[in-house]
Amino acid sequence: MGDYAALQLDTRLRRLYPTRLPIMTRCPPGEVIVRVAYAGICHTDLAILQGDFQIDCDRLVLGHEISGIVSGVGKEVNWLRIGDKVAVNPNSKCERCAVCLHEEMGAPAEASVGVERDGGWAEFCLVPQSQLHLLPSDVPLKQGDAMIQQEAAHALGFGGHLLIFRSNSVKDRLCLSPFNIFTNEIKVTGSLINPYAFGKALTWASVLGHRYLDFNKLGVVSYPLKEYQEALETAKSDDAAKVVFEFDVSDVPTP
Repeated sequence: MGDYAALQLDTRLRRLYPTRLPIMTRCPPGEVIVRVAYAGICHTDLAILQGDFQIDCDRLVLGHEISGIVSGVGKEVNWLRIGDKVAVNPNSKCERCAVCLHEEMGAPAEASVGVERDGGWAEFCLVPQSQLHLLPSDVPLKQGDAMIQQEAAHALGFGGHLLIFRSNSVKDRLCLSPFNIFTNEIKVTGSLINPYAFGKALTWASVLGHRYLDFNKLGVVSYPLKEYQEALETAKSDDAAKVVFEFDVSDVPTP
């Protein structure tokens, strides 16, 4: 049995260190082994490293913005084949509560990839099949991965609507004037929209294609995993719109 490269977080020391983990030889029935091609560095990852999120395990592989190639499937997975290109939706749904069953509402996540279970800052990642999306044939893996709130609040005019669909930290604060809220009839709405927006995003990726979703045009910078320290420094700065880890999957055949 071999091993694979991973970047693991010691949650007690809040320190990242490169390591080797044993290759998964058995895939749980409803899960899929993904060989990671691209894994983004999100501000949520940076917030976790800073201790702004509570992590309930001693060690964790971060990374929840993932695209890759299927390298193993559980016995209950019948819609994916080894070699398929996929993107990972880090958020899952319980599919039991009223919120999940209402198709137009967001849903609380269960065991988010890269936050509550190992993520994509590694050569391989184990993902529940419900959180995988098959990439359209014309969308490359590079595209499958890919406004500050306070400024948005200040920009609101009469009848404005502020939609908050993410926050990097539980410590984030937003300053709003009650006077402006009622005189300008401003609305503020929170939305866990991700579970229902992910599939639509893949459709748009197919439509926009190479003409718009090009790393150079978007200001996306990629690094190999071994250069993680430089990658994290770039992610913390304003030198790139987005930073991703890029893995070599050139030896993986696809259908």
